[in-house]
Amino acid sequence: MDLAEKKTVTAATFEEYAGTWITLTVPATCKPSTTSDYKGILKNHVLPVFGKSKTNEINRFMVKRFLMKKTADGFASSTVTHMKNAVAGVLNLAIDDEIISVNPAHNVGKIFIRQSQKLTLIIWMSWQLCWTRVKFTFFDIIP
Repeated sequence: MDLAEKKTVTAATFEEYAGTWITLTVPATCKPSTTSDYKGILKNHVLPVFGKSKTNEINRFMVKRFLMKKTADGFASSTVTHMKNAVAGVLNLAIDDEIISVNPAHNVGKIFIRQSQKLTLIIWMSWQLCWTRVKFTFFDIIP
């Protein structure tokens, strides 16, 4: 069979792959509580953003933007990591079906490190400001 005769495979939507992932893959590889967590994450966060997209149309920038928005919205880094794992797990099925060759949800962890460092810096600066005020207010009056 030459290239012209090969059947063109059309990519399913993210939502279709998510249905397969949550009903077959996750229960076979995770505890029931994790399965329940992933169902909620898909329903409330991931599917509203990626559900109607074809799996081969989702790129790394889209995934990063989604995760950065969730981080900016105040979700804990562990929750955002769960969201990333859900997206990555679904897209792994598209890799298995040879619809995509690279998972755009892989290697996006640097987002969380940077956000965590920013928060640490802000907390440290706030502490320094408070300490300066305490020193100025109280230590000047103590002999």
